[in-house]
Amino acid sequence: SVSTVRQRLTRPPAGLPAAARRRRNEWYVIRHFVASAAAFYLAIAGLVGIVCQKEALGRPHLRTLHAWCGAAAWVLWGAA
Repeated sequence: SVSTVRQRLTRPPAGLPAAARRRRNEWYVIRHFVASAAAFYLAIAGLVGIVCQKEALGRPHLRTLHAWCGAAAWVLWGAA
């Protein structure tokens, strides 16, 4: 299930063994990786769709402020 901020901020029960705490933290890392990978692949698919549509219509790329802001977002995301 999806965790909430309240669940992440609450301390685990005092009697929780170290192995269970590690497993709990590993699941947070795994879910974060899966969400990040899904966002990356969907963003790539969107970018490919934009390029294909521009090519099909014969329009030039990066002609608007919106396009430049999107390109800057890609660069900043890649730099992170």
